[in-house]
This record gives sequence, structure tokens and C-alpha cells, in this order.
Amino acid sequence: MSCPDRKGLVATVAQFLHERGANITHADHHVDPEAGIFFMRVEWEVEGFSLSTEETRQEFGQLVESFEMKWSLHYSNQVQRVALFSSKDDHCLLDLLWRYRAGELPHAQMPILISNHLDHSHIAKEYGMDFRHFPMTPETKASQEKKEIEILKDYEIDLIVLARYMQIITPQFVEAFPRQIINIHHSFLPAFIGANPSRKAYERGVKLVGATSHYVTEDLDEGPIIAQDVTEVSHRDTLEDLIRKGRDLAGMGARRRHRLRLRAKRYRYVLEVLGDICPAKERATLQRLHRPAKRLQQALGDLRDLQRLRHVGAASSGRPPGYRRRKKRLMKAAHAALGDLARSPPSL
Repeated sequence: MSCPDRKGLVATVAQFLHERGANITHADHHVDPEAGIFFMRVEWEVEGFSLSTEETRQEFGQLVESFEMKWSLHYSNQVQRVALFSSKDDHCLLDLLWRYRAGELPHAQMPILISNHLDHSHIAKEYGMDFRHFPMTPETKASQEKKEIEILKDYEIDLIVLARYMQIITPQFVEAFPRQIINIHHSFLPAFIGANPSRKAYERGVKLVGATSHYVTEDLDEGPIIAQDVTEVSHRDTLEDLIRKGRDLAGMGARRRHRLRLRAKRYRYVLEVLGDICPAKERATLQRLHRPAKRLQQALGDLRDLQRLRHVGAASSGRPPGYRRRKKRLMKAAHAALGDLARSPPSL
């Protein structure tokens, strides 16, 4: 939710949920001081909440109407239907599909792969996806995108991921799927927009290269940023080295804590599934695992942010203040949460 900033917004939202029996499990909020805009994201348990979906939309909508608030309501168990777009490079595509097959994306379905080349048709077949080929030329782009839009509507697609899709999306396509298109760009935006970012970075002699995922808008590579990561390079690195490091970035930041992340995701997935099918008496046992799982996820996210700050600091004036102390504290919190999970398995 977002709206012009004013006093009492957090209290209003919290009171609305409390009065209707909600147990808030997560809440984030902040204010953009330059724009004067308040942002908030809140999660609560459906069990014990007294309103239906339609009642929630109606009553909350009436409550915040005077705040000029933009808001939306989503359920964490809703499955998102995802369409993948790719061209010739397959590393982002294969990484996403591997994680999908491994169960790391439990709330996603990936029914279709669209490409302007035929190179990845065998990948779609291997993963049981429909493959659609739309060759692009300046003369046919508008008509081809119109066909793509029709197919995506037929498949009831909720999200489009451009996994190294080397075509500029037209404003008409973006308008058909507003805030539903994510691009994976191999540079630390806003630096080196457009094609061949690794070559541009190499020619400039940068000491950090990055990767960015962002929402697609009408402006090339300038949509709202979702996540970024960086890695160091030196004068010894060739252009091929920069390209390889860019390809590896999605996994590099998490490699040291790969097992911890996988275990956290698996616990959360198991809790969601079993919470729907087990008896109410045993559901309380599962619920006790939510807190350590969320503590573990929070600690790992903070560690990732700290590592990013270290990379940036190394390129300027060294490590950020208190780096070792903060890293030690966060590692201790992560291992403590993991220990709580290991000591508290659900007895079903």
C-alpha cells in the first residue's frame, strides 16, 4: 500500500486488522522523504481473521479512501502463472527452470516459453512447457507482439520474466501487462543500459560488475529495481571473464550460505503444505516453526546486504564500519534459528 505520508497510518492499518481478529506476522513500512510518500507491506494469518476477501476489500477500501491510498490484496498460497521469454543465451532460463523443478518456486507454474529463436525448443520440451516461436524484424514486431499478447491472455499469465530476451519491449506490450514484466539485466543499473553491458563495462575499466532484476517500463532498463548483486573484477580480467562473472552473479552471492537458504525455503514450503492438510491440533506444532524459519530468512537477507556493502566499500575506502561485528552477530542469529528448526521437527 502507498499514499501521501501523514500521521497515524500504521496505527490505522494495525487497528483495522486487530479489531477483526488478525495476527500480524510481518510488517514493513517506510517513507520516501523527497516524494513524501508512505509505503507499507503487511502480512497476517487468515486463520482467525473474521472477514472474507470481498469484505476485506470493501471495508478496508472505505477506511483508507480519504488517505488517497493505492493498495492491493494478495494471498501467499496463490499460484502465479509465469511465462518465460528468452533469445539465445540459456543460463538465466536454465537456472530458473532448475529451481522450479527443484521445488524452490512452489507458488509458480511455468506453462510456456516464448522466444524469437528456435534454440531453446528442446529445453521447453524437457521441462514440459509449451514453446512458441515468434521471429522478430522491425517490420513484423507489432504484429508478432499482438499474437504474443493473445497467447499470454489465453494462458492467463500473471507474470512475465525476460530471461535474457534480447528484444526491446514496445510500449503497447508493456501497457497490456503493467507491473507484470520483470527483466534480468547483466549490469549494475543504472550503469550500462541496453545491449552488451559487459563490453561497455570492460571498455570503461570498472572494478565492480553487477546484475539487476527490475520491472519493465516504457523507458529502456529504467523500471523500478527489485534486486541487485555485484562482484569484483580487476585489470587481469578479460571481456570473457566479465561475461562469465555476470552470468554467475545470480548464484555467487548465495553460494556461501546455499545450504542455509535451501533449508529455510524447504521448511517454509513444508509448513505451508502441511498446514493445509493436517488436523487443527497438529497445526499448532507446525505454527511454532514459522518464527525460527522467518528469523533465519531475515538473518540471511541481512548477511547478503552486508556482503554487498563490503564489495562497494572495498572499491572505495575499505570495509564498512563494524563489518566484522555485524557479520558475527548475523551469523550467530542464523545458526541459532537453524538450530531451533532442527530441534523442533513437526511430530505428525
